[in-house]
Amino acid sequence: MGHHTDAGEAVDALLRAYERRDVEAYLGLFDPEATIVVPAERAVLRSREAFGSHLRRRVEEGLLVHECRTWDVEVRRAGDAAAVASYVVSAHVDGQPLPVRSRETVVLERDDQGAWHVVHLHRSPQPVDWTPMARFASPRAAGVAGDA
Repeated sequence: MGHHTDAGEAVDALLRAYERRDVEAYLGLFDPEATIVVPAERAVLRSREAFGSHLRRRVEEGLLVHECRTWDVEVRRAGDAAAVASYVVSAHVDGQPLPVRSRETVVLERDDQGAWHVVHLHRSPQPVDWTPMARFASPRAAGVAGDA
């Protein structure tokens, strides 16, 4: 994975890898000691390696994602070495009649070489009907394609 010196570029690379279902590129943006909260499994994974094992196991078990989209992306810097990003993910998964959606929040940290890495990921499952949530949409997301 490339060396991203801008937090927004790092988040964009993370989301593009996720949408392509490129597990290795996606994992490449995580810090080796990242924590990942996976509510569906009631688990907190405590390393990039554990998260990679989790993702690969899910694929081996037959998890097949046909389409994945992200939107409502917002990145906020917190000083020179930290940033927080929030976005919505929608995925069409085998065996599910409707898309699976979640609001995800990542915390990024800039390393000594200036590259940004995800140090924490939290997924929060969301209802498919986002109509009641529209009033909370970020004004920065106005130009981002939705999940039509």
